[in-house]
Amino acid sequence: MTPIRWMLLPMFLSVAVPAWAAPPAPASAPVAAPSADPSDRPFETVRSRILRERVGLTEEKAVRVETILKKYAPERKRINGNLKESRQKLRALVTLNSDDQSAYKSALEGLRTNRKALADLMDRAFIEVSKELTAKEQGKLFLVLDNMRGRLGARFARRVPGGRMGPANP
Repeated sequence: MTPIRWMLLPMFLSVAVPAWAAPPAPASAPVAAPSADPSDRPFETVRSRILRERVGLTEEKAVRVETILKKYAPERKRINGNLKESRQKLRALVTLNSDDQSAYKSALEGLRTNRKALADLMDRAFIEVSKELTAKEQGKLFLVLDNMRGRLGARFARRVPGGRMGPANP
């Protein structure tokens, strides 16, 4: 993986993880419009604080980077949803010990296609972000987000019985 992708991966994972953790809203419940108050969007508040305090971006640069990340959020959420679906299909096939090779092939192809689409999206976003930040700021952002990703991964592994992949089948 190129250094650019390594820098993008934790940034977008940190943006996507809260979306995965939220349960889907019931179909009959009305969806409220997003509030203009940033305190109603905890992840955006945390991201904003990290960009300013830990990475050391000026207010102007932080706003520009946040705008870029928000621009790519809908497509990233769509691709992450497709990835989740493909993982669930594959997990179901393995759990059921299925012998349907075409179903395995389809699930794996979905994973490959969506991972490539996500990597391409991350590359496009990082190219835009890199135009706004110096190399030093990009490095700081990478290290901060990589640290966050490691902490989130450790928390997730503790919550799932048997670690990230679940218990091994005997």
